[in-house]
Amino acid sequence: MRYSYAEGVHSNPPLSPSPAKRPACLDIEQLLGVSARAIRSPPPSPLPRLPVERDTAPAMSQENIEFMRAAYETWNSGDMDAFGELYDPDAIMRPVEGWPEPGPFVGREAIMREWEHIREAWNADVVEPISDFIAAGDRVAVRHTWRVTAGDGPEVNMEVTNVLMVRRGKVVYQEFFWDHAEALETLGLSE
Repeated sequence: MRYSYAEGVHSNPPLSPSPAKRPACLDIEQLLGVSARAIRSPPPSPLPRLPVERDTAPAMSQENIEFMRAAYETWNSGDMDAFGELYDPDAIMRPVEGWPEPGPFVGREAIMREWEHIREAWNADVVEPISDFIAAGDRVAVRHTWRVTAGDGPEVNMEVTNVLMVRRGKVVYQEFFWDHAEALETLGLSE
Protein backbone atom coordinates (compact mmCIF):
# COMPACT_ATOMS: atom_id res chain seq x y z
CA MET A 1 0.00 0.00 0.00
CA ARG A 2 1.48 3.38 -1.00
CA TYR A 3 0.44 6.89 -0.05
CA SER A 4 1.78 9.97 -1.73
CA TYR A 5 1.97 13.62 -0.91
CA ALA A 6 -0.18 16.20 -2.59
CA GLU A 7 1.20 16.87 -6.03
CA GLY A 8 4.42 18.84 -6.03
CA VAL A 9 6.02 17.63 -2.80
CA HIS A 10 8.07 14.58 -3.77
CA SER A 11 11.68 15.10 -2.87
CA ASN A 12 13.56 15.52 0.35
CA PRO A 13 16.36 18.10 0.56
CA PRO A 14 19.78 16.65 1.32
CA LEU A 15 20.05 15.56 4.94
CA SER A 16 23.19 17.58 5.42
CA PRO A 17 25.03 19.77 2.95
CA SER A 18 28.45 18.88 4.26
CA PRO A 19 30.03 15.87 5.95
CA ALA A 20 31.05 18.13 8.83
CA LYS A 21 27.38 18.63 9.79
CA ARG A 22 26.46 14.97 9.43
CA PRO A 23 26.77 12.91 12.62
CA ALA A 24 29.45 10.25 12.35
CA CYS A 25 28.43 6.59 12.63
CA LEU A 26 30.36 6.38 15.87
CA ASP A 27 28.17 9.14 17.35
CA ILE A 28 25.00 7.35 16.26
CA GLU A 29 26.34 4.08 17.61
CA GLN A 30 27.08 5.68 20.97
CA LEU A 31 23.70 7.43 21.02
CA LEU A 32 21.66 4.31 20.29
CA GLY A 33 23.96 1.67 21.72
CA VAL A 34 23.94 -0.27 18.43
CA SER A 35 25.95 -0.14 15.25
CA ALA A 36 24.65 2.05 12.43
CA ARG A 37 24.32 -1.04 10.22
CA ALA A 38 22.25 -2.83 12.89
CA ILE A 39 19.70 -0.01 13.14
CA ARG A 40 17.71 -1.35 10.18
CA SER A 41 18.69 -3.47 7.27
CA PRO A 42 16.33 -5.79 5.39
CA PRO A 43 15.02 -7.96 6.83
CA PRO A 44 14.48 -5.68 9.84
CA SER A 45 16.30 -6.74 12.93
CA PRO A 46 14.93 -5.80 16.33
CA LEU A 47 16.69 -3.06 18.23
CA PRO A 48 18.79 -4.54 21.02
CA ARG A 49 17.36 -4.91 24.45
CA LEU A 50 19.13 -2.48 26.68
CA PRO A 51 19.70 -3.22 30.36
CA VAL A 52 17.47 -1.28 32.73
CA GLU A 53 17.81 -1.27 36.49
CA ARG A 54 14.89 -3.17 37.99
CA ASP A 55 13.83 -0.51 40.46
CA THR A 56 13.65 2.24 37.79
CA ALA A 57 12.13 0.30 34.88
CA PRO A 58 8.44 0.78 35.80
CA ALA A 59 8.94 4.49 36.45
CA MET A 60 10.93 4.93 33.22
CA SER A 61 8.34 3.01 31.20
CA GLN A 62 5.45 5.06 32.61
CA GLU A 63 7.41 8.27 32.06
CA ASN A 64 8.02 7.29 28.42
CA ILE A 65 4.33 6.45 27.91
CA GLU A 66 3.39 9.90 29.24
CA PHE A 67 6.04 11.41 26.95
CA MET A 68 4.48 9.67 23.94
CA ARG A 69 0.96 10.77 24.92
CA ALA A 70 2.22 14.35 25.16
CA ALA A 71 3.90 14.01 21.74
CA TYR A 72 0.54 13.06 20.17
CA GLU A 73 -1.15 16.03 21.87
CA THR A 74 1.59 18.35 20.65
CA TRP A 75 1.29 17.07 17.05
CA ASN A 76 -2.49 17.46 17.09
CA SER A 77 -2.21 21.00 18.51
CA GLY A 78 -0.16 22.01 15.44
CA ASP A 79 2.67 23.54 17.50
CA MET A 80 5.56 22.42 15.29
CA ASP A 81 8.19 24.31 17.31
CA ALA A 82 7.20 22.43 20.47
CA PHE A 83 6.97 19.19 18.47
CA GLY A 84 10.53 19.69 17.16
CA GLU A 85 11.83 20.13 20.70
CA LEU A 86 10.74 16.57 21.49
CA TYR A 87 13.56 15.24 19.27
CA ASP A 88 17.20 14.91 20.21
CA PRO A 89 19.40 16.96 17.81
CA ASP A 90 20.87 13.69 16.46
CA ALA A 91 17.61 11.70 16.34
CA ILE A 92 16.85 9.23 13.56
CA MET A 93 13.40 8.66 12.07
CA ARG A 94 12.41 5.86 9.69
CA PRO A 95 9.07 6.15 7.88
CA VAL A 96 6.90 3.17 6.99
CA GLU A 97 8.01 0.96 4.14
CA GLY A 98 6.95 2.40 0.79
CA TRP A 99 6.66 5.99 2.04
CA PRO A 100 7.28 8.53 -0.77
CA GLU A 101 10.30 9.92 1.08
CA PRO A 102 12.12 6.75 2.15
CA GLY A 103 14.45 8.18 4.77
CA PRO A 104 15.99 7.59 7.14
CA PHE A 105 15.86 11.18 8.32
CA VAL A 106 18.92 11.88 10.43
CA GLY A 107 18.95 14.82 12.81
CA ARG A 108 16.18 17.02 14.19
CA GLU A 109 16.38 19.41 11.23
CA ALA A 110 15.87 16.65 8.63
CA ILE A 111 13.06 15.10 10.65
CA MET A 112 11.28 18.42 11.08
CA ARG A 113 11.72 19.20 7.37
CA GLU A 114 9.85 15.97 6.60
CA TRP A 115 7.08 16.75 9.10
CA GLU A 116 6.76 20.28 7.67
CA HIS A 117 6.43 18.83 4.12
CA ILE A 118 3.64 16.61 5.39
CA ARG A 119 1.87 19.47 7.12
CA GLU A 120 2.15 21.61 3.96
CA ALA A 121 0.81 18.82 1.72
CA TRP A 122 -2.24 17.96 3.80
CA ASN A 123 -5.04 20.36 4.68
CA ALA A 124 -5.75 18.61 7.93
CA ASP A 125 -4.30 15.74 9.87
CA VAL A 126 -5.02 14.21 13.25
CA VAL A 127 -3.32 11.26 14.88
CA GLU A 128 -5.42 9.12 17.20
CA PRO A 129 -3.97 6.23 19.23
CA ILE A 130 -6.09 3.09 18.76
CA SER A 131 -4.16 0.64 20.96
CA ASP A 132 -2.62 0.56 24.38
CA PHE A 133 0.72 2.26 24.80
CA ILE A 134 3.28 -0.53 25.22
CA ALA A 135 6.55 0.24 26.98
CA ALA A 136 9.72 -1.80 27.10
CA GLY A 137 12.65 -0.04 28.76
CA ASP A 138 13.39 3.16 26.86
CA ARG A 139 11.02 2.27 23.98
CA VAL A 140 7.29 2.80 23.59
CA ALA A 141 4.95 1.61 20.84
CA VAL A 142 1.37 2.49 19.98
CA ARG A 143 -0.87 1.74 17.00
CA HIS A 144 -2.57 4.85 15.66
CA THR A 145 -4.86 6.07 12.92
CA TRP A 146 -3.62 9.07 10.99
CA ARG A 147 -6.58 10.91 9.46
CA VAL A 148 -5.55 13.24 6.62
CA THR A 149 -7.07 15.21 3.78
CA ALA A 150 -5.23 16.69 0.80
CA GLY A 151 -6.81 19.39 -1.33
CA ASP A 152 -10.46 18.66 -2.05
CA GLY A 153 -9.86 14.93 -1.82
CA PRO A 154 -11.48 12.50 0.58
CA GLU A 155 -10.21 11.80 4.08
CA VAL A 156 -7.58 9.08 4.16
CA ASN A 157 -7.10 6.95 7.26
CA MET A 158 -3.70 5.26 7.65
CA GLU A 159 -3.09 2.79 10.44
CA VAL A 160 0.53 2.51 11.52
CA THR A 161 2.45 1.60 14.65
CA ASN A 162 4.86 4.19 15.98
CA VAL A 163 7.88 3.02 18.00
CA LEU A 164 9.88 5.65 19.88
CA MET A 165 13.16 5.26 21.72
CA VAL A 166 13.38 7.93 24.40
CA ARG A 167 16.55 8.90 26.22
CA ARG A 168 17.04 11.84 28.54
CA GLY A 169 13.52 13.08 27.75
CA LYS A 170 14.06 13.25 23.96
CA VAL A 171 13.24 11.01 21.02
CA VAL A 172 16.52 9.52 19.76
CA TYR A 173 15.00 6.97 17.39
CA GLN A 174 11.57 6.64 15.79
CA GLU A 175 10.27 4.07 13.36
CA PHE A 176 6.84 3.48 11.82
CA PHE A 177 5.45 0.08 10.79
CA TRP A 178 2.40 -1.00 8.79
CA ASP A 179 2.49 -4.34 10.63
CA HIS A 180 1.85 -4.07 14.37
CA ALA A 181 3.39 -7.48 15.08
CA GLU A 182 6.62 -6.42 13.36
CA ALA A 183 6.73 -3.28 15.51
CA LEU A 184 6.27 -5.31 18.69
CA GLU A 185 9.18 -7.53 17.67
CA THR A 186 11.46 -4.47 17.90
CA LEU A 187 10.46 -4.33 21.57
CA GLY A 188 11.17 -8.03 22.03
CA LEU A 189 7.42 -8.70 22.35
CA SER A 190 4.76 -10.52 20.33
CA GLU A 191 1.01 -10.13 19.90
